[in-house]
Amino acid sequence: MKGILVRVNRAEVIVEDKITVSMGKGIVFFVGIGKSDTQSVLADMADRIVNLRIFEDTTEKLNYSIKDTGYEILCVPNFTLYANMTKGRRPSFDDSMPKASAKDLFNRFIEELKSRSVEVKAGAFGKHMNVRLEADGPVNLILGGI
Repeated sequence: MKGILVRVNRAEVIVEDKITVSMGKGIVFFVGIGKSDTQSVLADMADRIVNLRIFEDTTEKLNYSIKDTGYEILCVPNFTLYANMTKGRRPSFDDSMPKASAKDLFNRFIEELKSRSVEVKAGAFGKHMNVRLEADGPVNLILGGI
């Protein structure tokens, strides 16, 4: 599993010209699931995300996590994170997990996050999405085997 975590002031997902998900302050996590990923990576990634101290305290130090703040998480499925661009001019997505299996792991990942008592929303798996977000900081982190 690979991901790009973005601290945001607000975000929304638009599918077919309709806002399907919106949120305020928190994290947008773009989730890539690879062929070799299994259930075992989900808990580790969920723990890491909910406990990352990426929100400022009163002294402007990054001391608070999503659990500390009560902010939201929006997970956006993003198979292109597994793009291989070592040859040619068109990315290969051979390392991405096939759609049906990836959807199952993505949904399990959402449940792993929710089991940690945080507010979690999800983008539309397998659909073309427009993701609007207002990055805060910006604070952007790459997680997993990138």
